[in-house]
Amino acid sequence: MKSYAISQTCIAHVVDNPGVDKKLRALSFALKDGTRRAILYLLKRNKLMTLTEMIKSLGYGKNKKALVYYHVKILEQAGLISPMKIERSGIAIKRKYYGLTSFSQMIVDYLMGQKVAISDDPISSIMLRLLKGDRRLYRLCIKLALLSLLSYLIAFTLRTLHLMFFRGISYVILSLPYLLFIVYSAFIPPLFVILTLVAYSRVRLSIFKRGQ
Repeated sequence: MKSYAISQTCIAHVVDNPGVDKKLRALSFALKDGTRRAILYLLKRNKLMTLTEMIKSLGYGKNKKALVYYHVKILEQAGLISPMKIERSGIAIKRKYYGLTSFSQMIVDYLMGQKVAISDDPISSIMLRLLKGDRRLYRLCIKLALLSLLSYLIAFTLRTLHLMFFRGISYVILSLPYLLFIVYSAFIPPLFVILTLVAYSRVRLSIFKRGQ
């Protein structure tokens, strides 16, 4: 039988970035195995699963742990699944919870006939990554929140010293409105910013869904 397979030399003529073809080959290799596709369906249904839970759901025994782990690593290397949550005992990893990446979630949703929300909006992308449990973004947001709080505390300290100098220490200690002002200024603005970002992300997401 005549072969119609395209050689790598021919592909190089039409692909500007060789890395693109490498990723496509990794993706096609990951999806051609039935066990790996079954893992994707399980993660679509259960959201997060450990390796042990996958083995049980696939109907395998404990002696198949290495085999299932191999399939999980293939899917992870193809960018289809990723550890979304890690439990530790000290510095040792106790268990990993795997979930679909946004890319594979989009593929599965599309194939199942569900509406797919695609956004290139940076704020929506950041908020969606936060909602999906991106630990790097969590740490970044915590650092920004602490920096914001620190800047407020410095401003309030200077304001307090200013009032103590012009109105006396009794005004600062006994004035309930001033204490409420400190609490409001220190905590409400950062909270308002976070809630605004969440609301913005939700509105954008609903617009994307209606537009599909």
